[in-house]
Amino acid sequence: MTQVTAALSAPGADIYEVLSERFERYKANLTKLCGILSENNVKVIICTPAPYDEYSDGENVPIRGAYALMLAYADYVGNFAKENSFPLCDMHKYMSKEMIGKSLYNPDRVHPSDRGHYEMAKCFLSFQGLDIGDYSETPHYLDSWRSWNEKLRNIYMAEFLLICDYSKKTEQKLDFISDYISNERWKGSGCDECFESIAKRYAENKPKQAEIEKCIINFMENEF
Repeated sequence: MTQVTAALSAPGADIYEVLSERFERYKANLTKLCGILSENNVKVIICTPAPYDEYSDGENVPIRGAYALMLAYADYVGNFAKENSFPLCDMHKYMSKEMIGKSLYNPDRVHPSDRGHYEMAKCFLSFQGLDIGDYSETPHYLDSWRSWNEKLRNIYMAEFLLICDYSKKTEQKLDFISDYISNERWKGSGCDECFESIAKRYAENKPKQAEIEKCIINFMENEF
């Protein structure tokens, strides 16, 4: 959603053309991914995308029409699953129902809160006949694990959204981000504040990536 927002905010952007191009790319990638998995004898379960939280009260102004946009994606995915005989877990329908009267999203209206992630897990696992029980607050001992994962997620997010190349050497990536920050290249992106934050956190976190990954692995091995 962040990448689409930036594209829509570019000078001279045609909203219909941008959304159409992204939709076609999504459909092509879905077909390609399912093909690769099927060829390798991996059982595929198709999930419709979760809805955008357009209608709940909140400080952040919603993107009007984003719920309808995600519904169009969900309709396509449902038809795709039927045409290719894949089992379908209708995440969009489930979350749309559960979000009525419940707060399931973070303020950005895109990413689920802890309760939202619980509902998504419940939907997917219930579809497979599993019961995960009632919702409970995330235990505090996971705070450090979540912090490390957030830093690692930021690294990959910057390389996808800003650098647009995972294959570059670390020194090249850091040089790119240094220039990006020095020249404030996020200006005019339509996501100025977001991209500025991503870039600055990347400059801080990337040199410590190996240490961050080690902390995550150690935690997983010792706590789970």
